[in-house]
Amino acid sequence: MPFFLVAAGKDLRRHAADWPALLTWMGIPVAIGVLMFLISGSASTPRVPKAKLLLVDQDGSVISQFVGNGATSGRMAEFLDVERVALDEGKRRMANGEASAMLVVPEGFGQALLEERPSELRLVTNPAQRLLPGIVQEGLEILIEAAFYAQRLFGEPLRQLAAVGPEGPSSAEVASIATAFNERIRALDGVAFPPVLVLDIQPAASGEAKTSAAPNFGLLFVPGLLLMSVLFVVQGMSGDIWHEKQLGTLRRSRVLPASIAQWLAGKVLASTVLVSAIATVALLAAWLAFGIPAVRVPLAWVWACLSGAALLCYFCLLQVSASSERGAQLLGTLVVFPLIMIGGSFFPFEAMPAWMAAVGARTPNGLAVVRLREILDGRATLMPMLLSAVGIAGPALAAFWLTVRRLSGQFPVA
Repeated sequence: MPFFLVAAGKDLRRHAADWPALLTWMGIPVAIGVLMFLISGSASTPRVPKAKLLLVDQDGSVISQFVGNGATSGRMAEFLDVERVALDEGKRRMANGEASAMLVVPEGFGQALLEERPSELRLVTNPAQRLLPGIVQEGLEILIEAAFYAQRLFGEPLRQLAAVGPEGPSSAEVASIATAFNERIRALDGVAFPPVLVLDIQPAASGEAKTSAAPNFGLLFVPGLLLMSVLFVVQGMSGDIWHEKQLGTLRRSRVLPASIAQWLAGKVLASTVLVSAIATVALLAAWLAFGIPAVRVPLAWVWACLSGAALLCYFCLLQVSASSERGAQLLGTLVVFPLIMIGGSFFPFEAMPAWMAAVGARTPNGLAVVRLREILDGRATLMPMLLSAVGIAGPALAAFWLTVRRLSGQFPVA
């Protein structure tokens, strides 16, 4: 049996005996992923925050009813839940924190609006909430703006209509009001009829629609969390170099017929086996929980294994570059956590500033996350994948060679 297989088997048996460490490597990303999923919810059923508004209508006019109807129609209904209540009940429920805000429409509001006289709408917000009362306030400001522009356009005919007595308008008044409305509408020719801005919405092709659709939770977080587990595994596996140096097995390995390169290749193989097991569990969970097509799983599994082997080579070079085991641990920690933060493992690239996402996508684990996302999303193409594989594996081979050179020198006996 080749020596590197014997070395890999020895490492696997030793790490299998230390199963708490394995559970720690895999458990931290899983726990973070579960918490993120519980916080964000399923991407297929997004939760839109909805503010509870208590409306106290003391006016009872057509215009005051329009305020309530405007808040419960169109897009505003997606963010506001309006309930008409009496003033005393509204105060009681606001005191109990049962609503986000209470709006009081005073008596005479409709007439004051028609006559363009000052009138005060009283808005009481819940101090225990921050976001939802702001939604109510923004919606109220939109209604006030609409009333302002309606006054600018149709103020005069509206005042004529409000001045009509209880016996109803005469024929001359009807003609005058209708003429005034018609003149205001005709004045909008070329501005609103037709509108100055035209929105042309073209339906996307089926393929484009799938590509532009918002990714689900699995596509957003599974690649990053999987690479986070890989980083923890390779950091722990690379630390074996110092462990074996302290035990003297590294020094004895130099007198064996096999080269030190085969000894290190065994560690790379053992690490790749552990990474493959983690990738199998993570990708099967993504397939079952998030509906990722099964046909994409094998290529994603191969890519995760390649990334794990390359990352181990990088971390082995870090380990042998340190002057002590404690220094190596500190150096590995100083490298792994920035890589996790900026490489798309803890935060998706979509949630980062543009410059940070650009830098993170060019780190070894960040590049692995980007390509893994493309594989799971069905957007992977041959040439970018090959270039990325060369970009990850090429420096990893150089790191492997430099590590072998260091292990073949004074490191085992220093």
